[in-house]
Amino acid sequence: MFHWLLLPGDIALTAIRMYNYLAIPLITIVLYSVINSIQPRLYDRYRVSHALPAITTPLATLIAVVSGWDPSLIIASFVIGLAGGYGFQYYMQQKVISAQERALQDFLRDVAEYRKIGLPVSRAIVSIAERRSYNSFFDDLLSYIAFQLRMHKRLGEVVVPTSSRLVRTVFFILGEIEASGGGTIRVLEELVNFVQEYNIAKNEMRGMLRLYELLAYTTPVMLVLTVSLVTGLSTGFQAPASSAFSSLPGFSLSIGRFDKAVLSKIRTSTLLASISLAVLTSKTIDFTVKNTLRAVIVIVITIASFSFLQPLAEEIIKTLV
Repeated sequence: MFHWLLLPGDIALTAIRMYNYLAIPLITIVLYSVINSIQPRLYDRYRVSHALPAITTPLATLIAVVSGWDPSLIIASFVIGLAGGYGFQYYMQQKVISAQERALQDFLRDVAEYRKIGLPVSRAIVSIAERRSYNSFFDDLLSYIAFQLRMHKRLGEVVVPTSSRLVRTVFFILGEIEASGGGTIRVLEELVNFVQEYNIAKNEMRGMLRLYELLAYTTPVMLVLTVSLVTGLSTGFQAPASSAFSSLPGFSLSIGRFDKAVLSKIRTSTLLASISLAVLTSKTIDFTVKNTLRAVIVIVITIASFSFLQPLAEEIIKTLV
């Protein structure tokens, strides 16, 4: 990408536009398809409202336009508004799902203890809801389920208002256990072991993929440093090279004379490539691209790098050259 800086202005702009709006989206789609084809499916339900992004997106874009920012920063502001509006909703629901799934193991152990003294599963759930506390999110869910059971609703018919498929599956199994006559303690213990192994496997998998998340956050910094290196070295060598070869007939040295439009497109390329990596990282780690807050973090890192790191790096390189 950076060798385009040395091309004539019109050719460089055309090449960078093709890279930004054709190559990057195409590569992202292909990699997303590959990741999606080899990943297991998670059927957690995420409900989002379009009202929040409808407010944050035009507001962030308007601020950028009125402030007269660079086109790359206007694009960044648009994405921040859009991704932030959806990502915040995903984050809050994922927080609830994680808390509820963490409480499942202890909850099922308590149900098994009540079954040992002969209480049916439904009565055990009502008693646990009155006497036990896990976390605020699971306690609210359990209270709602217990309320339905007090209304003489069968466990297999209760509504379980949660986005977590694991939680819905566990209560479905508990309903089937009660409908079949109460089940045995061994069945409940196997269910406890399943939930425990599921949570361990999920945490281990995400832990192993943290390196990709670190890569997503450091890539913008490395790209900005590379741009700074190329522009700084080219500008530093421009004057000596021009003096050395100016006497040659027909020689014209253009290195270092970067068009502002080309540099702006290079900034856009860096931004789009970083966003693409953030999206693919979310798909890899979270099994969904709905975690758009990661893209917001990457954009902020990219803007900060261009605003503070690039000028500093260019000055250091110029002094060395």
